[in-house]
Amino acid sequence: MKDMQDSKIFCISFFMNDIFLDSRKVKKNDYFISLRGNKDDGIYHLKEVIKKGGKLMYSDNFSYNYFPNLKEDLNKILIKHYKLEFKVKIIGITGTNKKTSVSYLLTKGLNRYGYKAKCISTIKGEDTYFSSLTTPRNDDLIRIIKKAEKENLDYLILEVSSIGYKEGRVNDIPFFLGVLTSLESDHLDYHKNIFNYHLSKIEFIEKCNNKVIGINKSKEEILRDVLSKCLKKEQINEFLLNLPQVPGREEIINLNPLIIVDYAHTSSALEYILSKYKKKCKGKLVTIIGAGGNRDKSKRKIYGDLVYKYSDISIITSDNPRNEDPKKIIDEIIEDRENVIKIIDREKAIIYGLSLLKENDTLLVLGKGNEEYIEINDKLLPFNDKKTVLKYLNIDLNSL
Repeated sequence: MKDMQDSKIFCISFFMNDIFLDSRKVKKNDYFISLRGNKDDGIYHLKEVIKKGGKLMYSDNFSYNYFPNLKEDLNKILIKHYKLEFKVKIIGITGTNKKTSVSYLLTKGLNRYGYKAKCISTIKGEDTYFSSLTTPRNDDLIRIIKKAEKENLDYLILEVSSIGYKEGRVNDIPFFLGVLTSLESDHLDYHKNIFNYHLSKIEFIEKCNNKVIGINKSKEEILRDVLSKCLKKEQINEFLLNLPQVPGREEIINLNPLIIVDYAHTSSALEYILSKYKKKCKGKLVTIIGAGGNRDKSKRKIYGDLVYKYSDISIITSDNPRNEDPKKIIDEIIEDRENVIKIIDREKAIIYGLSLLKENDTLLVLGKGNEEYIEINDKLLPFNDKKTVLKYLNIDLNSL
């Protein structure tokens, strides 16, 4: 059976049309691989694929081009089809916090000192391949690696989420280096418990021959450890003295009053930034935060506890409510606390928070960072915290 599967993969590799898991992306003569998901079965969209001139390659449905263990072997199929050689060194970064910051800064450091590097990121930029998912789905990821090979990159940096790992998105990809930034709590709605969540990250790191363990280390210490594999000591020291700003990560928008946009959406990241700026703040600390819908609900009370503990003024608002009632999410954060401001519309919440500021005050806009949308009822509506702040301050983004 295994030999037959390998033969099928080999035969298909002669064709260089694209392969898609999303039927909406299929074009004429492209291939479609149908998988059953949590909410949908790809085979339901086969008529749409055929109508557009696409072809079904494989499915996990016994009635249609069945391929055993399709999800597990998906990357094998894609790697052969796109003829990947893995000449680019791939660095995988996993962890509860600091993944994006380390990935972004590592890419900048490598490029500054003579290497060609890009990262796959939710942050848009000249050194990044943009992805709306932390770890792209299999077909998108393999195409990005192929593009990196064509561009003759030395390094490709990839954030490996716990969900991405469990869903097999990085199966059969050889990692030059694996980095574990932290082990805390997140995504319990998916993993069911913290043990399973931690296990997914540990399993990934154990599969990497070379590894950097950054638990209880700052992002600067982690960067030093990783860059030591690639750069000279004096280059590392110079880079760490002048680290560039990571968009949406403790990003300072205004100095006085101090206005900061940050992606903090775990309890540890939230407590870090709240406690840090509570100590620094000479005036009042104003915090704006929400919680994502259809996600780990246990976070909501913790968010409320932390914001109430550290903030002088707490404004609770929406943060990607998805298919949940945003008012219900906000109520679960606030519980029965008094002196908490509830504003469902995130833009209005930010504008109200800005209107309260006086000299020496601090405003923290937390939870979404550099995200360019807010997700409501299966729609991604354009929205960005930083742009909202700049618009209120009458500052042109292009002038920064």
